[in-house]
Amino acid sequence: MDKIAYIIIHGFSGIPKDVESIKQQLIINGIDEKDIFIPLLKGHGIKGKIEIGTKYEDIISDSKEYIKDNCSVYDKIYVFGYSMGGLVSMGLAVDLKIDKLVLLNAPMHVWSFRNFIWTIANRPINQKIYHMKTVLSSFRYSKIRGSLELMRLQKYVRDNFKKITSDVYIVQSKHDYVAQPISANEIFNEVGSKEKKIKWYEETTHFLPDEKDIAGVITDVFNWINLS
Repeated sequence: MDKIAYIIIHGFSGIPKDVESIKQQLIINGIDEKDIFIPLLKGHGIKGKIEIGTKYEDIISDSKEYIKDNCSVYDKIYVFGYSMGGLVSMGLAVDLKIDKLVLLNAPMHVWSFRNFIWTIANRPINQKIYHMKTVLSSFRYSKIRGSLELMRLQKYVRDNFKKITSDVYIVQSKHDYVAQPISANEIFNEVGSKEKKIKWYEETTHFLPDEKDIAGVITDVFNWINLS
C-alpha cells in the first residue's frame, strides 16, 4: 500500500491554525496525524501580516524544501491548498511530483471591496463580526507589496498551467467574496491535468475552513480520491 503525505497550505497573510479544521477532517476520514503536514509559508507567522520583502518565489522555494525535508519517505504526495495556498500548491506542482491537488477557493481572480461588503451584509451576525475582523486585519497589515506578489503569483501560475499535470479537484464557493468563482473555471480549463473536477458549493463563502460545511467538503474530496 502506498504511503501518502497530506500537505495543507494556508492562505495569504494566514497561519497554519487557519486550516486546522481541514486537518481534523482528514483525521476523521482515517488519515494518521503523523502523515499530515501544515507548513508555515515564508514571510508569514503573525495573523494578518506578511513580512515586507517576501516574494512569491521565496514562498514556493521554501515550500519545496519543506516537502523535500519532511516527505521524502512517502510514495505519494497530496496537497490541499486553501485560498492563496491553492496558488502556491499549483506553483509547487509545476516542478514537483504532486499526485493530487485539492484547491479550495484558489483566487486566480479577486473581487473588489464592494463585493466583500455586500456579501458580509448577508451573513449571520456572528460571521459578520468574525469575517470583518479577519479581512480588515489583512487589508491593514498585509501591505501593498504583499498584494503585488499575489498578482505576480497568479501570473506565474497562468504561465505554467500546462506544466501542472497532477490530478486536480477544484472546490469553489459560489458566495466567495475574495476569489471570484470564475477562478475555478479558468483553472479547470487551463491546467494540463487529465483527471480534473470542479465541485461547486452554494452556501459557503471564501472562509471555507471556518464553516460547518467543511466536513462535507472533505468527505466529497475523499469520495473523489477513492474513485480517481
